[in-house]
Amino acid sequence: MPIAMLLHTDGKHERPGGDATVTIAHRCTPKEQLKELTRLADIVIAATGVPNLITVDMVKPGAAVIDVGISRVQDQTGKVRLVGDVDFEEVKMKAGFITPVPGGVGPMTVAMKTHGEQQRDLRHPQTPYSNDSTVQSSLCPDQPTQNPPAISTGAGAMETPRILRLLGVCSTEHQGFCLNGHCTYHPDLNKPTCSCLQNFGGERCEHMILDSHAEGGLEKPIAISVGVALLLCCLIAALYCCMKKRCQKEKPYEICTSDTAI
Repeated sequence: MPIAMLLHTDGKHERPGGDATVTIAHRCTPKEQLKELTRLADIVIAATGVPNLITVDMVKPGAAVIDVGISRVQDQTGKVRLVGDVDFEEVKMKAGFITPVPGGVGPMTVAMKTHGEQQRDLRHPQTPYSNDSTVQSSLCPDQPTQNPPAISTGAGAMETPRILRLLGVCSTEHQGFCLNGHCTYHPDLNKPTCSCLQNFGGERCEHMILDSHAEGGLEKPIAISVGVALLLCCLIAALYCCMKKRCQKEKPYEICTSDTAI
């Protein structure tokens, strides 16, 4: 499909290309109908993955045949060899140009690359560049490029934001620095640090993962208290329902909560 777009233009000629008549056929197109189409073609591009689909009687004399399909078949000797969609040995005697297998994908890639470069040059003509030239954004060409805002300090000086530097891995010279943790190199502190789990401790060990429960937080006791209260409410409600049903079965005409009968 991309190659077909290169060979013809649209109605308003907004897309540059060749004014060629392009016919696209499917791999399941009947063989007789496919033969009628390929006999009229000056350029045949086969990319179906069907071995030897295009035979010598389907090619116009002097036509250019580009074989993009690659399949693996087993020959009479039992070896596996690569074949294309075109019967290469027979068609090469009749075609004016034919690509080997493998070797048909390259011309198609070069054609698409050349077309893309041509379209880019037509949209953006090349201009001489210099070291002092400013690259403008294509998203908002009318808006000037803004520098990051400066941060004012207490002394009145302006300080630009610093780029965040991530923790690095300790080098071999710090091997054995951590006993029960992972060694990381802090660029701002300019020294290695040890990141340990909560259950481990030791020399130079720093717990990087904060655990609110380990620090005596109130979330866990509150959650336990709420759960116990809900469980007690459920038990009281179930006991009340059982007692009420039992009372109604023993004295169906008497209100259990009162001494007056109906």
